[in-house]
Amino acid sequence: MRLESSIAALCFALIVFAAGAHAVVPWRLRRTAPETRHSWALAAALLLALAALAFLTLVGRSEDAALASGLVPFSASRLSLAFGTTAAALCLADLLLLFAWRRLEDRAWPLLALFGAVVIVTQAFTLAALAGGDGKASLPPLALRAAVLAALALAASEAITSKAPRLAPFASLAGLGLPLFAFTLPQPVREPFLAAGGLAFLGAAAALLFATRFSLQPHRRRALALAGLILAGFAWAKAVNIAGALAEQLPAVEGREGE
Repeated sequence: MRLESSIAALCFALIVFAAGAHAVVPWRLRRTAPETRHSWALAAALLLALAALAFLTLVGRSEDAALASGLVPFSASRLSLAFGTTAAALCLADLLLLFAWRRLEDRAWPLLALFGAVVIVTQAFTLAALAGGDGKASLPPLALRAAVLAALALAASEAITSKAPRLAPFASLAGLGLPLFAFTLPQPVREPFLAAGGLAFLGAAAALLFATRFSLQPHRRRALALAGLILAGFAWAKAVNIAGALAEQLPAVEGREGE
């Protein structure tokens, strides 16, 4: 179980960082030298491919939670269709960037950042639904969890990719919002999540992200942000495991009631 949680946490960190980087890096590159833009053009497609592989790994290891959240079958899930559509659009944008980065005007780079921002939102809703197993339930708790994950993506990716982050307030927002993630989970998931120490993981991740705002050394700030992102991934994986276990028990309970 520890190995599975570690894999899930690392996959979570990768896909959250990838989406966040696709929003903050192109925005920062809109007025930079061509050499810097070329580096991102080469890295963006590879990063997105790794994130796609990580997401498929997560879904494959969380089939029960995916079923409970209504994310599968993909053709019948609005969240899955929205996430898949925006991710495909971002993939096309990365391919365009890979071959035409030299000819892109300055105003095209904010548009690329907009694609990344949209993926942050759809991805956040998908991950939030997986954690609670409640993709078809009430929207406000799901939306609040998604907002926390979106802020996490922006804060962590900005701290990791920039020497002088301009989105420092997002670090504070993500730090303050992460503990709220636990209390927006459905009650059947929330109680065992809190009992298993999930709030401690979220609190530690929040403290690390909050500390990035006051770290003057870029390498230390990156280390703090990465550690906070991975700890948040462990908390998310714990919630997904609980949601999946509850979903697995439900058919057995219904079968006994039918007898």
